[in-house]
Amino acid sequence: MEIWQKTKSKLIAVWRIITAYGVFLALLGLFFLKKLFWLTKKIKVNSDFIINKIDRLMDKIDGKEIGEVSRIYLIELAMRNLKSKKMRAVVTIGGMALGVGAVVFLVSLGYGLERLVISRVARLDELKMIDVGMGEVATSKMNDAVMDKIVKMEGVSEVIPAVSMVAKVKYKNSVVDMMSIGVDEKYIKAVGAKILTGNNLKDKKDDVLEIKQAQKVKFSESFKIIFKTPTALMLTIAFSGLIFVLTGYLTWMPTYLYENFDMSLSSAGFNSMFYTHLFAFIGIFFAGRYSDIVAKKNPASRLLMQAYGMLAAVPFIIMMGNSSVLLTVYIGFAGFGFARAFFDANTYTVLYDVIPSKFHSSASGVMIMTGFGVGSFAPVVLGLIKPVLGLSWGISSLSVIWIVCGILLIVANKFYFKKDYDKVHLAEQA
Repeated sequence: MEIWQKTKSKLIAVWRIITAYGVFLALLGLFFLKKLFWLTKKIKVNSDFIINKIDRLMDKIDGKEIGEVSRIYLIELAMRNLKSKKMRAVVTIGGMALGVGAVVFLVSLGYGLERLVISRVARLDELKMIDVGMGEVATSKMNDAVMDKIVKMEGVSEVIPAVSMVAKVKYKNSVVDMMSIGVDEKYIKAVGAKILTGNNLKDKKDDVLEIKQAQKVKFSESFKIIFKTPTALMLTIAFSGLIFVLTGYLTWMPTYLYENFDMSLSSAGFNSMFYTHLFAFIGIFFAGRYSDIVAKKNPASRLLMQAYGMLAAVPFIIMMGNSSVLLTVYIGFAGFGFARAFFDANTYTVLYDVIPSKFHSSASGVMIMTGFGVGSFAPVVLGLIKPVLGLSWGISSLSVIWIVCGILLIVANKFYFKKDYDKVHLAEQA
């Protein structure tokens, strides 16, 4: 009960102080408002009426009782004193302003220096640390056993080893003796040190662990990850189709030009390779740049670039296999090379988008091995077709393979890529 009475009396006192200040500020504001109406001549209203209303309001707020001095009178008296001694008022107000400003500045400077000392000069963590050494005692050594005893002492939370020794440092043409200290990452974090030049050396245990983890990736697992990931499997099939057509083209196209256009073997070999690879070289720049732009919004668009490239090359394959005009055949070579660049520019990017990073190299090896293994049959197949249906028909029929591969990539883009992409990236982010 006594506590409540004391609290109540304190609250009443605070309320009276707040009320007094509020009344004073209200009267001061109304006083200046009244003076404003006295001085102005431009207000198109009845100033005397407004001044009378302000006087009544001030009297009500003042609440002066009999025998008390009116607060309004005190305000008017203070204003008269300020007017009569203007220089004194300016000096007094200026002195108070400078005094308050100086006090605020010094207090702020003190707090700022305190924070500077704590954060820069003497960190709080350092105040909780001590350096322990063996001194000049030659019979004792600071080893793991001693560190274990120290860490078991009351109040000790952690022991961080540091090895110091004299070293000779050679830099350019200068040689100097200096004291070197070897520490680990915990020590650097504890003392708040920053590495200005060079890199932080890892613990040998961490290196061994990383090597062991890297060795755990088996080549057989790369086959499994390819066949368990629908997008990677379809990409591998499409890559195999690409290599099959390219190998068949590279093998039999010089023979086709030699037999159908009466070229020499050297001319047939040059013309069959030059135009295709020239426009593939040009196309790879355009395809790579454009694919990177569209892939920023949607990574799956790379698969579509590959599919569209294969499908766009189909009429050029038919053109170079069926035309009897040499210029048309060359146009077919150029279009074939330019269109295939859209597949080449995105092959490994698409694969790495759907395969975990630790399988990138081995999965690439599986895809390349499979593609060239399938492509190695192309010369044999075209060799069997040539005496029966003709080499022209055999080369044109290669377009069917790219139609199937292009459709397969579109299916992968529509149904599987997003799932495989999210699965890999969400797992690596976690």
